[in-house]
Amino acid sequence: MTSFCVHVWNEAAALERLVRSSLPLADLISEWVILDHRSDDETPQVIESLRPLLDNHGIALVTAREERDLSPDFTFADVRNRALELCSSDVIVLHDADFILGPGFRGMLERAVLGVSRGDAYAAAFTVPVVWDRLVVDEAGTVKDHGRVWVHRRRPRIFRRGTVRYEQTKQGGRWERLIALDRRRPRVVPLTPLRVLKHGVVSVNVKPAERIALRETMTMYMQDAMQGRVKRPWL
Repeated sequence: MTSFCVHVWNEAAALERLVRSSLPLADLISEWVILDHRSDDETPQVIESLRPLLDNHGIALVTAREERDLSPDFTFADVRNRALELCSSDVIVLHDADFILGPGFRGMLERAVLGVSRGDAYAAAFTVPVVWDRLVVDEAGTVKDHGRVWVHRRRPRIFRRGTVRYEQTKQGGRWERLIALDRRRPRVVPLTPLRVLKHGVVSVNVKPAERIALRETMTMYMQDAMQGRVKRPWL
Protein backbone atom coordinates (compact mmCIF):
# COMPACT_ATOMS: atom_id res chain seq x y z
CA MET A 1 0.00 0.00 0.00
CA THR A 2 1.13 3.54 -0.76
CA SER A 3 0.56 7.14 0.22
CA PHE A 4 -0.53 9.26 -2.74
CA CYS A 5 0.55 12.82 -2.05
CA VAL A 6 0.11 16.27 -3.63
CA HIS A 7 0.48 19.92 -2.67
CA VAL A 8 -1.85 22.41 -4.31
CA TRP A 9 -2.29 26.13 -4.73
CA ASN A 10 -5.60 27.27 -6.27
CA GLU A 11 -6.00 24.11 -8.34
CA ALA A 12 -9.46 22.90 -7.37
CA ALA A 13 -10.59 21.49 -10.72
CA ALA A 14 -7.26 19.82 -11.47
CA LEU A 15 -7.09 18.30 -7.99
CA GLU A 16 -10.54 16.74 -8.29
CA ARG A 17 -9.64 15.30 -11.70
CA LEU A 18 -6.39 13.84 -10.32
CA VAL A 19 -8.06 12.18 -7.34
CA ARG A 20 -10.87 10.72 -9.44
CA SER A 21 -8.37 9.32 -11.93
CA SER A 22 -6.63 7.50 -9.06
CA LEU A 23 -9.71 5.56 -7.91
CA PRO A 24 -9.08 2.52 -10.18
CA LEU A 25 -5.89 2.10 -8.11
CA ALA A 26 -7.73 2.19 -4.77
CA ASP A 27 -6.48 -1.27 -3.79
CA LEU A 28 -2.91 0.10 -3.88
CA ILE A 29 -3.58 3.36 -1.99
CA SER A 30 -3.83 3.53 1.81
CA GLU A 31 -4.18 7.32 1.96
CA TRP A 32 -4.42 10.47 -0.12
CA VAL A 33 -2.34 13.28 1.45
CA ILE A 34 -3.21 16.81 0.29
CA LEU A 35 -1.29 19.87 1.44
CA ASP A 36 -3.12 23.09 0.62
CA HIS A 37 -0.53 25.81 0.16
CA ARG A 38 -2.33 29.14 0.68
CA SER A 39 -5.25 28.51 -1.69
CA ASP A 40 -7.81 31.32 -1.74
CA ASP A 41 -10.22 29.82 -4.28
CA GLU A 42 -12.59 26.87 -3.77
CA THR A 43 -9.74 24.37 -3.30
CA PRO A 44 -10.40 23.84 0.47
CA GLN A 45 -14.06 23.07 -0.23
CA VAL A 46 -13.16 20.68 -3.05
CA ILE A 47 -10.69 18.87 -0.79
CA GLU A 48 -13.41 18.24 1.80
CA SER A 49 -15.88 17.17 -0.89
CA LEU A 50 -13.45 14.39 -1.84
CA ARG A 51 -13.50 12.87 1.65
CA PRO A 52 -16.69 10.76 1.25
CA LEU A 53 -15.63 9.69 -2.24
CA LEU A 54 -12.30 8.41 -0.95
CA ASP A 55 -13.92 6.88 2.11
CA ASN A 56 -16.21 4.87 -0.16
CA HIS A 57 -13.11 3.45 -1.84
CA GLY A 58 -11.38 2.63 1.45
CA ILE A 59 -8.83 5.44 1.16
CA ALA A 60 -8.07 7.76 4.07
CA LEU A 61 -7.82 11.50 3.38
CA VAL A 62 -5.08 13.37 5.24
CA THR A 63 -5.10 17.17 4.85
CA ALA A 64 -3.07 20.10 6.07
CA ARG A 65 -2.80 23.78 5.23
CA GLU A 66 0.42 25.76 4.85
CA GLU A 67 0.03 29.53 5.22
CA ARG A 68 3.63 30.58 4.63
CA ASP A 69 4.42 32.29 1.34
CA LEU A 70 7.51 31.27 -0.60
CA SER A 71 10.56 33.15 0.64
CA PRO A 72 14.32 32.70 1.03
CA ASP A 73 13.51 30.84 4.27
CA PHE A 74 10.61 28.76 2.94
CA THR A 75 11.22 27.44 -0.54
CA PHE A 76 9.29 25.37 -3.05
CA ALA A 77 11.45 22.44 -1.92
CA ASP A 78 10.21 23.01 1.64
CA VAL A 79 6.61 22.75 0.43
CA ARG A 80 7.39 19.41 -1.16
CA ASN A 81 9.16 18.21 2.00
CA ARG A 82 6.24 19.15 4.22
CA ALA A 83 3.88 17.19 1.97
CA LEU A 84 6.14 14.13 2.18
CA GLU A 85 6.33 14.44 5.97
CA LEU A 86 2.54 14.11 6.23
CA CYS A 87 2.63 10.64 4.66
CA SER A 88 2.59 7.46 6.75
CA SER A 89 2.96 4.61 4.23
CA ASP A 90 6.35 3.06 3.51
CA VAL A 91 6.09 4.06 -0.17
CA ILE A 92 5.09 7.60 -1.22
CA VAL A 93 3.97 8.71 -4.66
CA LEU A 94 4.30 12.48 -5.09
CA HIS A 95 2.03 13.88 -7.79
CA ASP A 96 1.59 17.29 -9.35
CA ALA A 97 -1.95 18.60 -9.08
CA ASP A 98 -2.44 18.64 -12.85
CA PHE A 99 -1.61 14.95 -13.32
CA ILE A 100 -4.11 12.47 -14.73
CA LEU A 101 -3.40 8.82 -13.93
CA GLY A 102 -4.06 6.38 -16.74
CA PRO A 103 -4.38 2.58 -16.76
CA GLY A 104 -0.67 2.16 -17.48
CA PHE A 105 0.21 3.62 -14.11
CA ARG A 106 -0.75 0.44 -12.23
CA GLY A 107 2.04 -1.65 -13.74
CA MET A 108 4.58 1.11 -13.24
CA LEU A 109 3.52 1.58 -9.61
CA GLU A 110 3.64 -2.14 -8.83
CA ARG A 111 7.18 -2.38 -10.23
CA ALA A 112 8.24 0.71 -8.29
CA VAL A 113 6.77 -0.51 -4.99
CA LEU A 114 8.55 -3.83 -5.38
CA GLY A 115 11.92 -2.22 -6.06
CA VAL A 116 11.67 0.54 -3.47
CA SER A 117 10.15 -1.62 -0.71
CA ARG A 118 12.84 -4.30 -0.82
CA GLY A 119 15.61 -1.70 -0.80
CA ASP A 120 16.85 -2.01 -4.37
CA ALA A 121 16.60 1.79 -4.71
CA TYR A 122 15.45 4.87 -2.84
CA ALA A 123 13.21 6.11 -5.66
CA ALA A 124 11.60 5.28 -8.98
CA ALA A 125 11.40 7.72 -11.89
CA PHE A 126 9.21 8.09 -14.95
CA THR A 127 8.66 10.51 -17.81
CA VAL A 128 5.43 12.51 -18.08
CA PRO A 129 3.76 13.53 -21.34
CA VAL A 130 2.31 17.05 -21.12
CA VAL A 131 -0.91 18.01 -22.87
CA TRP A 132 -0.28 21.61 -23.77
CA ASP A 133 -3.25 23.45 -25.25
CA ARG A 134 -6.45 21.37 -25.42
CA LEU A 135 -7.92 18.57 -23.32
CA VAL A 136 -11.16 16.61 -23.21
CA VAL A 137 -11.75 14.20 -20.30
CA ASP A 138 -14.74 12.24 -19.03
CA GLU A 139 -16.03 12.22 -15.44
CA ALA A 140 -13.48 9.61 -14.43
CA GLY A 141 -10.62 11.78 -15.71
CA THR A 142 -9.88 9.60 -18.73
CA VAL A 143 -8.32 11.54 -21.61
CA LYS A 144 -10.64 11.42 -24.64
CA ASP A 145 -9.04 14.07 -26.86
CA HIS A 146 -6.11 16.45 -26.64
CA GLY A 147 -3.99 19.02 -28.40
CA ARG A 148 -0.20 19.27 -28.60
CA VAL A 149 1.90 16.96 -26.44
CA TRP A 150 5.49 17.21 -25.31
CA VAL A 151 7.31 15.04 -22.78
CA HIS A 152 8.95 15.97 -19.48
CA ARG A 153 12.23 14.25 -18.82
CA ARG A 154 12.24 11.35 -16.38
CA ARG A 155 12.09 12.44 -12.73
CA PRO A 156 11.93 10.43 -9.49
CA ARG A 157 8.45 10.62 -7.97
CA ILE A 158 8.00 7.34 -6.05
CA PHE A 159 10.03 7.07 -2.84
CA ARG A 160 10.64 4.97 0.22
CA ARG A 161 9.50 7.09 3.18
CA GLY A 162 12.31 8.71 5.14
CA THR A 163 15.00 8.17 2.49
CA VAL A 164 14.79 11.42 0.50
CA ARG A 165 14.24 15.13 0.76
CA TYR A 166 14.19 18.08 -1.63
CA GLU A 167 16.65 20.97 -1.80
CA GLN A 168 16.32 24.25 -3.70
CA THR A 169 19.70 24.09 -5.36
CA LYS A 170 19.58 23.13 -9.02
CA GLN A 171 20.30 25.85 -11.62
CA GLY A 172 21.15 28.44 -9.03
CA GLY A 173 18.01 27.88 -6.97
CA ARG A 174 15.40 28.14 -9.69
CA TRP A 175 14.43 24.46 -9.45
CA GLU A 176 14.34 21.95 -6.61
CA ARG A 177 16.17 18.63 -6.67
CA LEU A 178 15.69 15.35 -4.85
CA ILE A 179 18.55 14.01 -2.76
CA ALA A 180 19.00 10.62 -1.08
CA LEU A 181 19.62 10.86 2.67
CA ASP A 182 21.75 7.71 2.48
CA ARG A 183 24.35 8.49 -0.19
CA ARG A 184 25.48 4.85 -0.19
CA ARG A 185 22.33 3.84 -2.05
CA PRO A 186 21.83 6.49 -4.75
CA ARG A 187 20.02 4.26 -7.24
CA VAL A 188 16.83 5.31 -9.01
CA VAL A 189 14.70 2.72 -10.79
CA PRO A 190 13.76 4.02 -14.28
CA LEU A 191 10.21 3.14 -15.30
CA THR A 192 9.62 3.05 -19.05
CA PRO A 193 6.21 4.05 -20.45
CA LEU A 194 4.43 1.97 -23.06
CA ARG A 195 3.03 4.67 -25.33
CA VAL A 196 2.75 8.38 -24.64
CA LEU A 197 -0.97 8.74 -23.86
CA LYS A 198 -1.31 5.11 -22.78
CA HIS A 199 1.34 6.01 -20.21
CA GLY A 200 0.67 5.96 -16.49
CA VAL A 201 0.62 9.74 -16.03
CA VAL A 202 -0.39 12.67 -18.21
CA SER A 203 0.31 16.22 -17.06
CA VAL A 204 -2.06 18.95 -18.17
CA ASN A 205 -0.74 22.43 -18.87
CA VAL A 206 -4.07 23.78 -20.11
CA LYS A 207 -4.21 26.88 -17.90
CA PRO A 208 -5.24 30.52 -18.34
CA ALA A 209 -2.42 32.68 -19.67
CA GLU A 210 -2.28 34.67 -16.43
CA ARG A 211 -1.83 31.48 -14.42
CA ILE A 212 1.07 30.36 -16.61
CA ALA A 213 2.67 33.80 -16.36
CA LEU A 214 2.35 33.81 -12.57
CA ARG A 215 3.94 30.37 -12.33
CA GLU A 216 6.88 31.63 -14.37
CA THR A 217 7.42 34.43 -11.83
CA MET A 218 7.61 31.79 -9.09
CA THR A 219 10.55 29.97 -10.66
CA MET A 220 12.31 33.28 -11.32
CA TYR A 221 11.61 34.37 -7.75
CA MET A 222 13.13 31.19 -6.28
CA GLN A 223 16.29 31.71 -8.32
CA ASP A 224 16.59 35.32 -7.14
CA ALA A 225 15.84 34.36 -3.53
CA MET A 226 18.42 31.58 -3.44
CA GLN A 227 21.06 33.88 -4.93
CA GLY A 228 20.35 36.63 -2.39
CA ARG A 229 18.83 39.15 -4.83
CA VAL A 230 15.49 39.36 -3.03
CA LYS A 231 14.51 39.18 0.64
CA ARG A 232 10.74 39.64 0.54
CA PRO A 233 8.21 36.78 0.10
CA TRP A 234 6.98 35.92 -3.41
CA LEU A 235 3.30 36.92 -3.41
